[in-house]
Amino acid sequence: PDFIFWSSGHKHAYSMVEYGLQNFAPIILITGEVGAGKTTLIHYLLRSAPRDLVIGLVSNAHGRNGKLLHWALSSLGQPIGERLGYVRLFRQFESFLFSQASQGRHTILIIDEAQNLSGPMLEELRCFSNLNSAGHELLQIILVGQPELRRAIAQPRLIQFAQRVSSDFHLYGMSRDGVHDYIAHRLKIVGATREIFTPEACDVIFEASRGLPRIVNQLCDTAL
Repeated sequence: PDFIFWSSGHKHAYSMVEYGLQNFAPIILITGEVGAGKTTLIHYLLRSAPRDLVIGLVSNAHGRNGKLLHWALSSLGQPIGERLGYVRLFRQFESFLFSQASQGRHTILIIDEAQNLSGPMLEELRCFSNLNSAGHELLQIILVGQPELRRAIAQPRLIQFAQRVSSDFHLYGMSRDGVHDYIAHRLKIVGATREIFTPEACDVIFEASRGLPRIVNQLCDTAL
């Protein structure tokens, strides 16, 4: 079961994504600690996206400048000629975006674990967003990553990139009450008809997990 249906923090994060998509924000930023539920949020978006959205998901991208274009094309189901130069591949990328827009579809590129992107790769992403010019809204970018992603974007040399971020949210761990509700919800979904974790046990799990869903799951699974 997806906790984003009832966890207030994740509802707010999803609302920010929806707001950014509806207003065609060039770059949407979602950050959070390891295990905060960022990837779960993105996979829910992939499952619930309307049909007029074309979504490419790039996970764990790393490497030198120029390779991000290959990952982007691949995530969108586009063939990549190994011997094609960057300029021809970029034209292929632009042609694909125009083609989708002409058919009434928006293209979204999601970069998960975006804290792994180097400075040159972030600059490459900014160049991608330049395609939204001359009245054409061709591409939206969603960056998902750990807190260090925010620090990277805050560097003075990336000020032009930061200015493109028009919708952002940071996912924190759940509150004490949120952890109690989360555990009860997960148990109810799988058919529990009685209390299994006492309030005192839930408090211990909250303290140990700092409210991070992944850690809560691991502790509860081990306890069971």
